[in-house]
Amino acid sequence: MTFTYAKASDIAVKLDVDPVAVLAVAEVESGGGHDLPDGRPKILFEAHWFGRLTGYRWNDTYSNISTREWDRSLYRGGAAEYGRLEAAMALDKTAALKSASWGLFQIMGFNHKACGFDTVEAFVAFIKGPDDADMEAFINFVKANPPILKALRDKDWKAFALHYNGPGAVASYSAKMADAYARQAGLDRQAEGPPLPVADPTLQAKPATSSKTVIAGTVSVAAGAASVADQIDQVTPLIQSITTAGASLQGLLKLGAAALSVVALCAAAFMLWRYIQKRRRGDVVST
Repeated sequence: MTFTYAKASDIAVKLDVDPVAVLAVAEVESGGGHDLPDGRPKILFEAHWFGRLTGYRWNDTYSNISTREWDRSLYRGGAAEYGRLEAAMALDKTAALKSASWGLFQIMGFNHKACGFDTVEAFVAFIKGPDDADMEAFINFVKANPPILKALRDKDWKAFALHYNGPGAVASYSAKMADAYARQAGLDRQAEGPPLPVADPTLQAKPATSSKTVIAGTVSVAAGAASVADQIDQVTPLIQSITTAGASLQGLLKLGAAALSVVALCAAAFMLWRYIQKRRRGDVVST
């Protein structure tokens, strides 16, 4: 299936998360598709999990499907991953099924109980069914893991990467999630119709406008304009007061300058008078 915004909204309602965050998870995990071209669910076989689940007893003889550490170079991608899965199933079927990630959201098989299935075989059979089975499994899995749910709601991609995919590649995985979210958030969703209600109403598509909506909007705009006008009327006297005060201040400054000039003249006159008096007393000798 092609995972759409409408389907992401179905999940978002049940998890109380942003549908764009759900789209981002699907994009990074599987490219937004459930199946391979041949109709089988997309998988990725994890050799380090097969090694762990089988006590590492196959590491020396089957190093391409059983390891101690995660090794990106072992991936073959696409349908070739089924070849690796089948080789592992020949050694230990249950462990092999648990060691692969399945479907649209690439949920690891060992998480089958969190998804609502007693056995991994039942989980795999469910994922192989209708496309919407992936959605139900993802909802159950996230609900069963509060740290994942919180990280998804907060759009904390580092925390999501850690709890959803493990500590192996948190930096690169969280960066991909952030990029996918930004890209998905920028797409126009109008063609798919309005989404279902979600936790953040600012992310919902705008509803179609009816005549009542237009009239109510016009009244609202008019009321807003009147409110702005009232506030302008209230501010105008304040502006006038400030202007008057400014003019008064300018006058005071001019008066102060004049006063200083008078003081300076008086001081000069006083000094001249004292000089004349000293001359008369003979205290000052002319040259």
